[in-house]
Amino acid sequence: MTLRERATAQGGHAPLRSSGPPHGVAPSLPAASGAPLSPSRRRAARGIGLAAAAVLGLHLWAAFDAGLGGAMGLSMLALAAICVPCVISVLGRPSDSVLRMLVVTSAIVASAHLLLCIADGHGSHLHGAAPAGAGLVDGTAADAGGADTAGLLVMFALAALDYGVGLAAAALLRRRSGHQTGVEMASSS
Repeated sequence: MTLRERATAQGGHAPLRSSGPPHGVAPSLPAASGAPLSPSRRRAARGIGLAAAAVLGLHLWAAFDAGLGGAMGLSMLALAAICVPCVISVLGRPSDSVLRMLVVTSAIVASAHLLLCIADGHGSHLHGAAPAGAGLVDGTAADAGGADTAGLLVMFALAALDYGVGLAAAALLRRRSGHQTGVEMASSS
């Protein structure tokens, strides 16, 4: 017996419309959140996935060949491991939820890069790595902070690339949801 039939049989009025799911039942997410993208957006998402794969390769290069050292190299491997599920998902079956995962992961990894730069003792100064007198005019003394500075620049470059991948995924999500940018709004009025 349905709720309407039961209410009518008891002499009461049947509810016209339910305002939501029954008490204790969580509302479900809209079906579009994991729905596949249209062909043009799928191509764009796969392009973003290829960029994420390139950044993953750079993380691996930084871990093994950029001269970052033991602890920093292990950090690069950990950050590369975080990138793997996103790259596989975006290249395999891109959807809104996968793009959201890529946005969040990119922001976390890029922030981790910046925190590693600060935690490595560099602070905010690139010029303070060399000891006093290391940059003699005749070039007889080597720059003792050169390798440190190069590693720091690699970290900043990886952070910028991670943020770029996340921003590209966010832009694709925004385009998919139909939001207009300021330029589009100005041209339509």
